[in-house]
Amino acid sequence: MTQKQAQIIFIILNISAFFFIWAYVSEIISILTALAEKKPRIPFEYGVFYFFIATIFWLLAIIQYYGKRDKNSFWYKYAGKLLVYWFVFCLLLANAVPIYIKNKISNAGYAECQNPNHSPRALNYGSLVFILGKC
Repeated sequence: MTQKQAQIIFIILNISAFFFIWAYVSEIISILTALAEKKPRIPFEYGVFYFFIATIFWLLAIIQYYGKRDKNSFWYKYAGKLLVYWFVFCLLLANAVPIYIKNKISNAGYAECQNPNHSPRALNYGSLVFILGKC
């Protein structure tokens, strides 16, 4: 792979990260909107919250940009640490946001039910449906 091809793929990954973040934010907004409108059924997907990890491509782009301009820049000098810290932050956020939203929905009087149309691949994760009242 040439450097130009690698750069094109990197740009495509950075652009696709916008779509992942859009899905992440729109999922949060749709859940909070449904909660505010007291909809009888609120679907809840855990996997969407891991889309925030795509922002690591933006950090890589910043590091690449400043690294090409100045090898002594903060971004270039601490690139490894920044990437590890950002990745850990993304993982923490991907787990903390669903817990916060689940608690907010439960406190509003919704019952947590398994989605019958979805079989979870991992225990305690997967697709849930919150029903106003009881399941």
